[in-house]
Amino acid sequence: MCLNCGCGIADDPMGNDDNLTLTDLAKAAIAAGQDAETTLNNTRQALQNITVEGLQKRIDELKDHQS
Repeated sequence: MCLNCGCGIADDPMGNDDNLTLTDLAKAAIAAGQDAETTLNNTRQALQNITVEGLQKRIDELKDHQS
C-alpha cells in the first residue's frame, strides 16, 4: 500500500508522492547505510514510540502551514 493508506499495495503512491511507499523505506535504508532487517526493526520501534496525539499535532501544524 502506499504504506499509510491501507490499500495493501506496498509500492503504489496512489497518485500522491507524499504517501509512504516501500521505495521510500528502501531509500531511507540506503541513506542510513542499513540493511532491510535493521531498517524494519528501527522503523517498527520508532512507530511504537509515536502517539496518536503527537502525530495529530504534527498533522495539524502542517495543515496550518499550508493554509
